[in-house]
Amino acid sequence: MIINGVRYNLKLMTEISDLKPRKIINLVLLCFAIDDLSSCQKLTQLLRNVAKQLRIKTTHIPRWVVALKEDLRGHQDAHDRIIPEDREKTIVSQLSAQKFFRCSARTGQGVKELFAEALKFYKEQNESK
Repeated sequence: MIINGVRYNLKLMTEISDLKPRKIINLVLLCFAIDDLSSCQKLTQLLRNVAKQLRIKTTHIPRWVVALKEDLRGHQDAHDRIIPEDREKTIVSQLSAQKFFRCSARTGQGVKELFAEALKFYKEQNESK
C-alpha cells in the first residue's frame, strides 16, 4: 500500500503498526492472487485492520479490488486452485468495491489499464480540490 508516496508492506496482514493516524488516503487497492483463496478471504480483515490502525472509517474511501495472476486462468494444471469468478464477485460486493480489475504481471494483462485508471482517478481527485 502506498500512502502519500510512502510504501507500506502489508504482506503479513499485520504490518500496519507504523502507519500514522490521519494520513490522507485517496484510494485503496485490495489485491489477491486468483490461485490463493485465503488471500481473497483476508481482504475484509485487512481493510478492518487498516481502519483500526489509522483510526478512520473506511466506508468513504474508494476501494478497488485487483485479481492477480490472471494468466493462470485457463491453465489446466492450475484449474482446481483458481478461485471461481462468482466467488470473486461476492468478495468484490462484500468489500463495496467501486472497481474490479484482473491483472497478470507475467503477461502484462490489465496492468497498464489499472495504472491508467488509478492515475485518472488521482487527477480527478486533485482537480476537484
